[in-house]
Amino acid sequence: MTDVLDQSYEQGPAKRPVFITVLCILTFVSCGLSFMSSVYGLATADKSEEALRAMSRLQQNDDNVPELFGNMGEGIAKMAEWTTTSQYLSLGNVLICLAGALLMWRLRKVGYFIYIFGQILPFIALYGMYAAVQNVPFL
Repeated sequence: MTDVLDQSYEQGPAKRPVFITVLCILTFVSCGLSFMSSVYGLATADKSEEALRAMSRLQQNDDNVPELFGNMGEGIAKMAEWTTTSQYLSLGNVLICLAGALLMWRLRKVGYFIYIFGQILPFIALYGMYAAVQNVPFL
C-alpha cells in the first residue's frame, strides 16, 4: 500500500519545460547572429566613423544644405564617437544573454535573472548613448 501512495522515488530527473527549450534555442540563434554582427561592426568601425565624420564635415561646410537639418552635423559627429562603444556594448550584451540562456538550459534559476538583465541592458545603454549625443544628463 505504501508503493501506491509514495511514488516520488520513481520520478526521474526534472525535465526541461517546452517554453524554456524554445526560448533557449531562439536565444542561441539570436546570440550567434548578434555576435557576428558585433564582430563585423568592430571590424568596420573605422570606416563607419570616417563616413559619419565626412557627413558631418559636408553638412557644416556646404551652404546649400537646407536649414531643415539644423545642428544635425554635431549629432553625427557625436554618433561617430559612439560607434565603437556601441559595438562593444552589443558584444557584452550577447555574452550576458548567452550565459543566462545556458544556465536556463541547465535548469538553473539564476539563469533567468541573468537573461532578463541581458534583455534590459540594451535599453539602458541606448538611453545612455542618447543622453551623451543630446547632452542630456544621465540619471
